[in-house]
Amino acid sequence: MKRKPRKDIEPCKECGHNRWKTVVKGKAWQCRKCGEVREEK
Repeated sequence: MKRKPRKDIEPCKECGHNRWKTVVKGKAWQCRKCGEVREEK
C-alpha cells in the first residue's frame, strides 16, 4: 500500500526541496536535502 505524501509540508526555504524527515520525536522536521531544521507549530 502506497503512502500519500503529507499535504501540510511546504517546500524548504533554502533549497525548495520538500522531503522532510522527523527529528526530536515528531516535534521538528529536517530537510533531507540541505539539512535545514524546521520546528513544528
